[in-house]
Amino acid sequence: MAPPGPHLQELIRALLKLSTAPQDEVGSYIAKEKTAYILAQSPELSSSTIAGVVDVDRTTVSRWTKEEKFMARVSQLREFMNTPEWTQMRQKEHSFQYIEVADQVGK
Repeated sequence: MAPPGPHLQELIRALLKLSTAPQDEVGSYIAKEKTAYILAQSPELSSSTIAGVVDVDRTTVSRWTKEEKFMARVSQLREFMNTPEWTQMRQKEHSFQYIEVADQVGK
């Protein structure tokens, strides 16, 4: 189970009348999740290549890959990508956005 994304976090904060997360935190969360999806699909890609796709510094990607929690998320995604549910979600592109690594990175 994935942690709540930035939009759900914003909704929860609004409903509970809590302060909202700074925009840079939301952007960092999105970049980190994109990185996890890319690594789950293509673990052979370099930190530099992934950093270019998600628009962060190479050292940021390198730092994330050393975090146990982040790598657990990558493993979780990799397992999910081997399920029929993942295939079904990919077939419904209009209702689910995923990162197509081949489209983002030159072959």
